[in-house]
Amino acid sequence: MKALRSAFVVGFLVLVAVPAFADVTVKMTVSTTGGTAAMDMSMVTYVKGMKMRSDVKVMDQDMSVFVDVAAEQQVLINNATKQVMDFNALMANLPMTFGDITVSVKPSGQTKEVLGYTCAGFTIEVTMPMTVMNETVTMTMSGLAWIAKEGPGVAEYQAFTKASVAGGLLTNPFAQGPQAKGVAQMQAAFAENGIPLEQDLQITVTGAGEMAQAMSQMGNMRTTTKVIAISVDPIPDDLVAMPAAAVKK
Repeated sequence: MKALRSAFVVGFLVLVAVPAFADVTVKMTVSTTGGTAAMDMSMVTYVKGMKMRSDVKVMDQDMSVFVDVAAEQQVLINNATKQVMDFNALMANLPMTFGDITVSVKPSGQTKEVLGYTCAGFTIEVTMPMTVMNETVTMTMSGLAWIAKEGPGVAEYQAFTKASVAGGLLTNPFAQGPQAKGVAQMQAAFAENGIPLEQDLQITVTGAGEMAQAMSQMGNMRTTTKVIAISVDPIPDDLVAMPAAAVKK
């Protein structure tokens, strides 16, 4: 069950984390209610050109994600143990497979200001079927996102996101067939519209059987994501460089 909860955390990070791009630094918080326990996460994302680093603190864990578009590489590092994990290998070892993901990102017609950025509201619905121990369950994420179309760092953000999606980097953790296209569609939709600065999502899990009941306790929760600061100050090259242990030979 711990592996399943870890899978939820990794999958959630991929789906809702806010990448920031070129010399852009984004600080964000994520809080959840419901499920088996409340969870709070903090993330600082640095992007310089086509390289990204995100430092994540969640569930008493300290992790860093590195992405290098040119090298077509994305890795997760446990900062406590220094273990380097390839996202593809990590997801391949999870005790589940994924079906076709469907994604909807539509304008709500609402606007509001966040951190001095004018944001448009978008309704989101992501439906992700999965098979766990021969049982089929469906995870649904739905809610509202506030996305800034213009402002410092937006153009750089969009350029990096599009390049990452085109290279399959942001979709690699779910790249087992048609579902990769669904995740890519959501990331591409965000990139087309700007930087998501706030998201309020309800996550539910439905299905029959014991596994569905167990996972529904973890999955039925509300998650609030907020960007609390954006900076376009220069970032040192070594901060976003792929760690030596992860560099492809």
